[in-house]
Amino acid sequence: MHSKGVRALQDYDEYAHGGQQEHAEQYAEDAVVTSAMGGYGLELRAMYYIHGVLGERMALIQDDYFVFPQTTWQVTAVEITPFRALDEKYGENAWWGVMDFADQPGGAFAFVDMHAATLITGVGEEDMQDEGGLQQVEQWFQHLAVQFMECWSEIAQFDVQCYPSPTAPAMQELQSMFPGLNMNTPVVTTSFRVSQPGLPQTARVVLGVPQAYLLALGPSLQSIGETTLGGNDTTYFYERFAYVDEVPVPVSVLLGRVELTVGELQSLEEGDVIELGTVLGEPLDMKVGSINMRGKPGTTADGRRLAVQIVQTQV
Repeated sequence: MHSKGVRALQDYDEYAHGGQQEHAEQYAEDAVVTSAMGGYGLELRAMYYIHGVLGERMALIQDDYFVFPQTTWQVTAVEITPFRALDEKYGENAWWGVMDFADQPGGAFAFVDMHAATLITGVGEEDMQDEGGLQQVEQWFQHLAVQFMECWSEIAQFDVQCYPSPTAPAMQELQSMFPGLNMNTPVVTTSFRVSQPGLPQTARVVLGVPQAYLLALGPSLQSIGETTLGGNDTTYFYERFAYVDEVPVPVSVLLGRVELTVGELQSLEEGDVIELGTVLGEPLDMKVGSINMRGKPGTTADGRRLAVQIVQTQV
C-alpha cells in the first residue's frame, strides 16, 4: 500500500483504540483521503474490467442448497462517490453486504435495494423477514463475497468475511472494520445492471471499495488498466458499451433568446410576433445529453417535420 495511506490508517487505528475515542472522529477526517485522487483513470478502468469478470461469474452462480434465479450482469459505471451519498441513498431501504478483508484493514460494500434483492435471490420482499428468506439472501451475499475474492485473487490475496444487513450498520461498527472511515471518505463504486433473461425488469447493484484501501494495489491496477487500454481485443468493452445502445438521450434545440420587460410580457396577445436574437442562417444551440453542440435548422426530406443538421460538436 502507498506508504502515506498505510501510515494514516495505522495512525488512526492506534489513536482510536488508545483511549482517545472522543477525538477519533475528527482525526479520521485527516487520516483518510477525503477527496478523489487525480490521475485515477487507469485504476478505474482496471476495476471496470475486474468487476466485469465478477458480473460474468455472478451470472453463472451455483449453490448446492439454494436455488437462485438466472441473471445477467453488466457494468454500467465506475466512479468515485463520497460515503455520505451512499449512506443517504441506501441507509434505510437496502441490504448492505459489508465485506471485511480479514487480517488486514479495509473491505468492500455491496448495496442492494429491495427490488434488486427480490430479483437476484428469488425471495419476495414480504418473505425477507422469514427465516428461510433471510437464509437465502444471506447465502447470496456469501456467494458474492467468494466471487469477489476470486476475481481479485491475482493481484490481492485476502480472505473476505461478509456480514449482510437489511439496513446500514452504525458508523462505529463500520469503523472497526474500516479504520478511518467517515462520511467524506471517497468510495470507488461499480454499478451493475442486473436482469433476468426474457423479463423486462432490471435492477441496480452497487459495489464499493473505499479508495484508501486501493492505494496498495495502485501499480497492479495501473498495469491492468494499461493492458486493457493497449490490448487489441476490445470485445469486452464493446459488449458493455453496446448494452447502453438503447438508453434514450434527450436532445434539445434552442431557437433563440430574448428578454422582455414585465410590461411587454403582460401586453402579449395571440398573433403577436416576438423577435429573437438569433440571426437568420446562424447555427442554433443544441444539447445532446450533457454535450453542447450547434446545428443548422431545416426540415426532414418529406418536409413534414422540423429537423436540425449538426454543424459543430463539443462546443
